[in-house]
Amino acid sequence: MRTFKQYVDEAVGKFMTGEVGIKGKRVKVEVEVSGVDNKKRIYHAKVLAPKEHFGLELQIPAKVMHRGKWIKTKTGKAFEEANSKYIVSKNPSDKKWYAMGHVGNNKWMPVSSGFKNKVQAQKWAKSQDKVDIAARGEISGA
Repeated sequence: MRTFKQYVDEAVGKFMTGEVGIKGKRVKVEVEVSGVDNKKRIYHAKVLAPKEHFGLELQIPAKVMHRGKWIKTKTGKAFEEANSKYIVSKNPSDKKWYAMGHVGNNKWMPVSSGFKNKVQAQKWAKSQDKVDIAARGEISGA
């Protein structure tokens, strides 16, 4: 027989979508599972969508999560760009895509030539992360 923790690891992902009761109404929500209380068999989660409930902290019983219509939410590459020091943005005046480097205080500066489409700019930004890592390796080895 599996323990509750083993079942939790298989059944629940970091991001889940399902229905939960909020203020007496059934609401379809997307949540980020932030923790689990194995003694009480409760999941701690923060609501990501819908926007009117964003940030709401929920305590969802394991029984509801496991037996209800909850599914793992596919995030795809949504968080890949968040870990990068580069973002991709379109310049409205020349309609070209640029890789933007972070310069602090939520300010960004173009660090590439203009690209015709977003995919090319993203590819350049992704390769630049690898260049930065290689450069740090050469500097630390000196």
